[in-house]
Amino acid sequence: MRVTRFLPPGRQLVDSNTPLAEALDQQRPALARVPCAPLLDLFDDFSRRLLQHPDTRTLDGVAFLSSWLRKSNLEGMLRLKLGGSQQFLDGLLLLGSLKLAAKPRGLVAMWMAGSLPTLPLFSIVSALLAKNVSLVKMALGSSEGILPLLTVLSQSAAGDLKGSELLPRQLFVQVVVLVIVPDHHNQLGRSAFSNRP
Repeated sequence: MRVTRFLPPGRQLVDSNTPLAEALDQQRPALARVPCAPLLDLFDDFSRRLLQHPDTRTLDGVAFLSSWLRKSNLEGMLRLKLGGSQQFLDGLLLLGSLKLAAKPRGLVAMWMAGSLPTLPLFSIVSALLAKNVSLVKMALGSSEGILPLLTVLSQSAAGDLKGSELLPRQLFVQVVVLVIVPDHHNQLGRSAFSNRP
């Protein structure tokens, strides 16, 4: 069954999601080595560009997304969720006699609603900050708004991705795959998306 993959320049038809999931799986170690700071820089730059780009600034929900993506907001969210320190995401942190670290869970699979084009980015950004690659099944009617968002994100700048072979301008495309699976019958769409070895 063919699936449609969304990339910044447009769409790509692929015969199956299996090679996409396998390619994501290969990027997991590289993403795990990316420090949190350049990811926060990338999303901060993306937040500013969203409101400046003519194809995204009028999209429903973009003002809230832009505010949510600000570095200060994401840092505050991480501090709140991680007990005051985002260092858990980058390696071992000593707390008394304990050594603690957040470990990526691997591949995050998401089924997204199509009500707002910005909606998938909240979950994707959260997964990336936790150093997880993502395979995202988009709703059938949601493709028009996601392409401009991906284009602006691909133009956003990340800081130094020390110790990683990931390319800053292509980071998102390397670690997140967005697809639409033909959904003639729910069972058929579900089986095509879950066909992962």
